[in-house]
Amino acid sequence: INGRGGNASVSIGSDLMVNNGSNLALVGGSSSAARGTNGDGGSADLAVSGSMTVASSDVSVGGGKGGGRIYGRGGDASVSIGSALTTTDTTFDVVGGNGTSGYDASGFLAGNGGSAELMAVGAVSLASSELNVLGGAGGSGYSSGGTQGTGGNASVSFGSSLTLDNATTMSLVAGNGGSETYNGYGGNGGNAVMFVDSDLTMSNGSSLGLV
Repeated sequence: INGRGGNASVSIGSDLMVNNGSNLALVGGSSSAARGTNGDGGSADLAVSGSMTVASSDVSVGGGKGGGRIYGRGGDASVSIGSALTTTDTTFDVVGGNGTSGYDASGFLAGNGGSAELMAVGAVSLASSELNVLGGAGGSGYSSGGTQGTGGNASVSFGSSLTLDNATTMSLVAGNGGSETYNGYGGNGGNAVMFVDSDLTMSNGSSLGLV
């Protein structure tokens, strides 16, 4: 009962550089709960006080999957950068954990998907890169009149300009709501939200999508 996944957290007091084929991964633990309630997935948090530079490398920050039979929520994933974010030839993923699914004749309800958030205070410049901010899916379930898991939100907030160059793709995808397989209600989907406080520039075949 209540077998929650552990959290993954890294805090950098100055700048962070990830270069030359490196791989930075933070993943919250998945819940081990089998039949208990509220077996939430662990969160994953990366906080950088200064700037973050990533070149020819991969970064992944992901919340853990919820467990149990009732309300096992997916873990949240967040990245916070106190200055600029610059990437070149990089895949950068921020992904909320999926909520648990419950199929049981007693009418157990599924968990919500975890949220995914990326925030940078300074300018963001992405070149030849792929940035994905994905909310976790709400769990599906079997109930009599209940509502299944809500999809997690996907959000970015940039305190200065955003530049996408050289076939960069940037995707914000909110999590799907969980489906109902008996006599209850499916969960609502999450929200995809983007805030850029200054100029947005896209060039050379770059793309931006919010779903």
